[in-house]
Amino acid sequence: MGSAVEFGTWLIGATLVWGIPLGFVLTDSLVTPRERAAWVIVVLFTSWIGGIIFLLVAPLKPKDSHYQ
Repeated sequence: MGSAVEFGTWLIGATLVWGIPLGFVLTDSLVTPRERAAWVIVVLFTSWIGGIIFLLVAPLKPKDSHYQ
């Protein structure tokens, strides 16, 4: 039973560490699809640091009418 509890704890931790920053990236309507794909990669490799950077600098340029 101990290993099941450890796995559950690990799973909850992984969800918090990667899930919350990914949620920021995936639900932001101001970034383009290409920017979103790049930010997902950044967040997967850097976790919270990438999420914080995303919140500070995204989107990098104004949205064109093409993406509306």
